[in-house]
Amino acid sequence: MTIWNSVPVLLEMLLNVAEGREMLPGLRLALISGDWIGLNLPGWLKRIAPECRFAALGGATEAAVWSNLYEVEEIGPDWKSIPYGYPLTNQSYRVVDSQGRDCPDWVAGELWIGGRGVALGYCGDPEKTAEKFVSDERGKRWYRTGDIGRYWPDGTLEFLGRQDQQIKIRGHRIEPGEIEAALCSDPTVGGAIVVKGNEKGRETLIAGVVPVLCPASGMLFDMCSAGILPDTNFESEVVESILTDLLGFREQINLSISDAAKPLYNLWISWLKGRGRLIEDNDGKLHSSGISACIPEPVNDEQKRIIDIANAVIRRTGDYRNILCGELDARILLDDPILAPEILMNNDPDIIRLQSIWASILRERARLLGRTLNIAELGGRSGVFAERLLGLLAGVDVNYTLLDASSTLVNSASQRLTGHSAKQLPPGSVPDTLLYQFDVVLCVNSLHRYPEPQEGAVVASLLLKHGGLLLATEFSHLSPLALFTSAVLEMGYTDFDTERRQAGSPTLSGSRWCKLLGAAWFDKCTSHYVGRSFLMDIEAVRASDSPEIHSLNLFQKLRIGLPEFMIPGKIVILPVMPLSSNGKRDGSVLRQITSSYSPGNSFVPPESEMELWVAEIWETLLDTEILDKKQGFFDIGGDSLMATRFLAQVRQILGVDMSMSQLFMYPTLNLVAEHLQNILSEQCKQDDDEGKI
Repeated sequence: MTIWNSVPVLLEMLLNVAEGREMLPGLRLALISGDWIGLNLPGWLKRIAPECRFAALGGATEAAVWSNLYEVEEIGPDWKSIPYGYPLTNQSYRVVDSQGRDCPDWVAGELWIGGRGVALGYCGDPEKTAEKFVSDERGKRWYRTGDIGRYWPDGTLEFLGRQDQQIKIRGHRIEPGEIEAALCSDPTVGGAIVVKGNEKGRETLIAGVVPVLCPASGMLFDMCSAGILPDTNFESEVVESILTDLLGFREQINLSISDAAKPLYNLWISWLKGRGRLIEDNDGKLHSSGISACIPEPVNDEQKRIIDIANAVIRRTGDYRNILCGELDARILLDDPILAPEILMNNDPDIIRLQSIWASILRERARLLGRTLNIAELGGRSGVFAERLLGLLAGVDVNYTLLDASSTLVNSASQRLTGHSAKQLPPGSVPDTLLYQFDVVLCVNSLHRYPEPQEGAVVASLLLKHGGLLLATEFSHLSPLALFTSAVLEMGYTDFDTERRQAGSPTLSGSRWCKLLGAAWFDKCTSHYVGRSFLMDIEAVRASDSPEIHSLNLFQKLRIGLPEFMIPGKIVILPVMPLSSNGKRDGSVLRQITSSYSPGNSFVPPESEMELWVAEIWETLLDTEILDKKQGFFDIGGDSLMATRFLAQVRQILGVDMSMSQLFMYPTLNLVAEHLQNILSEQCKQDDDEGKI
């Protein structure tokens, strides 16, 4: 690869992956456009690809896409962002006020593009053409971009944002880019986004900031031992046999696969093809090779464990087929006493062995500290691992905090971990109260659950004190049986990053995890296999000189350089920047992260019989009071697992099959109640009609 052309965030993602891997030796030119460019990006690129030139560009589709260029060599001390630069050959720019007059230097106005690249107009839309394409007194045509900018005295253009992105609060027009640039000038900030939000019924600004990543991983000591990987032939043969039956190849059953389940189906088919268990005929139809698993006699302990899991899968063949057809939510497996991932993991002999090793490490850590050892478990699910580990730490002065995204699992953990804490940590942010609070962070097969693998590493770093210890487990490869567990729950891993989605596996190698941890300011990272398994024990220490990002410090800095009306009401620490599907920063995600239900004074309580019934179920499941019938299930603490239980009660008590997608389609209590009432009324009508016949 010699030329890179993208929005800024995609280049950041590339540099994260490339950090310390020497994978960009041929890159000679980066063309960056389409969004604000952070001041740290050119230097970051220069460090990883020293011979690469950095060109910032801007413009509009209506004027040949690119109309200006600035090649960045050094960052000016007073810059708030990378300048737009200068017009390209045969193109020109004006900065115009609301009266159509050219603005003096340093005065902001709308950017107009002129020159040979200006389009004729919008096809079939003369009104929009007349609005956006204008001619001056000399007859020269200009395109009104809607962007805001200004000229510097030396002829450099500075981009200040878009008119349609300006935020108006309490009479003030605010350009969020100015606040973002001020935040990014702090050395602890790697990126920022500012949106308009609502706090307790009052309009306000909300800022999200991501911590700066470690500029180099030279401090990292990566010692990944190869280990002796397990023989999975028996397990693979068992899975081949079950999958062939489940998919109906032996019985020639044609399953109607839902769109949501197609990635999972394709993953299964690809795996069977790779094992040579499916044969494609001349018409493109797939057929089973007809080979069944051969069960040895006698079986050893590991083979017995595999057979027990396989039998649990076979018993749920109907459920798996219904999941493929879109008639059943995959999260029903989370309640299975054998197939639930948390149960499978904690029954793994290597996990049990590693638990004893970790307990010894934690005992020694507590002894050296000479005080209470503060431990956080990230993604601790319902606390099965924590309960067993705390039993091994009997007599050690520890303060254990379990963190998980699911409120349902956190409630279960709270009941299990008497005397310790279980808290919900929704994805996407880390609250100030948890920042840099822990001596040790445990991640038991939880780092890979994040859609972007860097996110888990950064969250762990944000939780740890300087010199804090990370103990993590991850699998380097998926076992074949995972095709029936994690692959189903994640629907073929469609929500993961491109690298893992294309690989059809959420796993990464130990060396890859060490690189990601190095970028998150960990050093002394080691990774080795536990026994003869795919399980890796990963240990790392948060660097003693790593920067710490604090919202209070950022507030103080903003108040020095910005007027009071531009100070955000809230600054949220984000592990990674939320992105839209086209790679641009996504403000809607930040609003979702920070939103909280506030009924104010105008709430309407549930009224109808069905509304009261739904409210009673929700209050029992979520352990909360329903104040307003326009409250949403997911807004008041519900999650997918709890939703599955609600839908099961609807099916059991009312006899109505309501799907997960319908719960999203009817998001508030009154709409759910109305939908259920309509279905019951229709059923009664059909019964009456049949009675008349």
